[in-house]
Amino acid sequence: MLFETIKMNAVPDTRRIRRSEIFTGGEKEISLCGIRGETVSAQIILTSLRDFTVAEYRVKMSDLVTEEGDAIPSSAAEFFNEKYIKIWNPSFEKTAERTSPLCADEYPDALIPMESALAARENILFPGLNQGIWISLALPENAKKGVYKGKVTISIGEENAEVPVTVRVFGVQMPKELHARSLYEIWYYLIGLGENGKDDLALEEKYYEYLVQRRINPTSVPVKGYKNYTEFADYLVRFAKDERVCDYRLPSVVKQEGERLYVDSDEAKAVLCALAEKQKSLRAAGDMTTDLFAKGFWYTIDEPDYGDHMADVPAAEKALIRAKEEAAALYPEFAESILKVRHVMVTQFLHPECAGSDAAGGIQTWCVQVHRLASDQKYAADGKEMSAREFIGWRRKNPDNKAAGEDIWFYHCNQPENPFPTDMIDDNLIALRLLTWMQFSLDVSGILSWCVNYYQKYSEIGVTPRNVWEDPVTIGRCNGDGFLLYPGARYGIDGPIGSIRLEAVRASKQDYECFYLLGELLKDFGADRKKRYDARKIVSSLLSPLVHKDVIPVIDGKESEVFARNREKLLSLLEALAEKDGRAADLLKNID
Repeated sequence: MLFETIKMNAVPDTRRIRRSEIFTGGEKEISLCGIRGETVSAQIILTSLRDFTVAEYRVKMSDLVTEEGDAIPSSAAEFFNEKYIKIWNPSFEKTAERTSPLCADEYPDALIPMESALAARENILFPGLNQGIWISLALPENAKKGVYKGKVTISIGEENAEVPVTVRVFGVQMPKELHARSLYEIWYYLIGLGENGKDDLALEEKYYEYLVQRRINPTSVPVKGYKNYTEFADYLVRFAKDERVCDYRLPSVVKQEGERLYVDSDEAKAVLCALAEKQKSLRAAGDMTTDLFAKGFWYTIDEPDYGDHMADVPAAEKALIRAKEEAAALYPEFAESILKVRHVMVTQFLHPECAGSDAAGGIQTWCVQVHRLASDQKYAADGKEMSAREFIGWRRKNPDNKAAGEDIWFYHCNQPENPFPTDMIDDNLIALRLLTWMQFSLDVSGILSWCVNYYQKYSEIGVTPRNVWEDPVTIGRCNGDGFLLYPGARYGIDGPIGSIRLEAVRASKQDYECFYLLGELLKDFGADRKKRYDARKIVSSLLSPLVHKDVIPVIDGKESEVFARNREKLLSLLEALAEKDGRAADLLKNID
């Protein structure tokens, strides 16, 4: 029998199994849990023990059914062939604190829809090597809570093998509105570079929608949707109304004069006035709720501490404040919304010296690299030394009374390096999953990622095109930096192809929605008992065995098991709170 010489292991979606890795900890059945409206994932790793190639495996899932007869249809499952990317040189130099594999190998990353993999004849098992199958299961919004069982069937020719599947659906609903704020930049002008020259509005919108469907908020709306500020305002209405979208970037107003970077206040005012005029027309047409300003933000000077432009920061902030105040005076009916438009200052380091009022040009939205917020980082601020947590708490109080308040975000680019969380192909997958847990624990509002489709590279001769399927290095040793999407043209797909890393981000965003639900449910639970419960402390407690120094994942071989167990505790608590079940109090005590 063919399957007697093929090992099949179920692996959680927090692990990445290399092509030639001899691994332990696989299971004989798939076990998943989630809430209604969530997409949950697992992997099946096939390893051929034969000395010849085995071709054309196929996979399908049965309906998943409870003992009471409730069903999740087989159509809720999607299957992807894991495509392996060759890493010749690890992303990180070997040091004592590293926790990533630090070895050359083929790493699974791109997720090829199974029908496309079949058409490309890539459904092949090579002797002695691993081949992953990624399974995504969309739990229906109307699914009844309970334990659902079924099977995945893998076929090779006339032979079949089965992997049992158990899914626990908790009696909680995933929100439709997005609360997990993020800015993942699509560099629209690079789409054609990967898509064989094709680059039109329809394709830009497919890239945008691909992220939004996964609860990942793109930084900017498609650029081919407008040619001027009036058209931008017209195009923006659909995104302002879309509850799956939480933020969008306003057109850049940063300019350069010699060595100085500055914000053109008149241009910024023109953008705001175009939005206000469109909003007036919406009100005249009877739309009294759409707010074009609420999700808007400006991305100001990019990494001013890298380009020696920190001296330009206060003037840039003050120019945006001036533009908002002038536009608000022209449109007093929208003044409150206009004055709350945010401006994100992305820096490599945390700069307490840039704290200050609107009049002083203090930073409105701090956006710093993750490792700058580790618990061992100390900052001189407000006349004393502060930890990162203390600094966040201080600025959260808006001590300078900014009109738009103050905010703080994580910034992800080719820094930090392992052992901090990165999005490199050869890093620990669970690190990306934990990023929103760290974010919520630290009271950080969102995550900004510099690019998801960087289909070119930085090299000794400058910026050059590349084939990301064959060359994962973006700059230096960074394997996968700047691209979480692959161009679909290679497989005849009119749109992007996702990755295992992107699915980890998606799952982390869903986790954040559970944290949001926890906070909302605890308000009612606490009010009934005249006691205040802190969702942030509860999430921090669940996270504590998985990180140290607040932002460094613990990688000890048990992390996926611990994560799954603690996530299930969270979902059990959510269900008990939602159903006003007496178990909730005991579950809270057990977590604390």
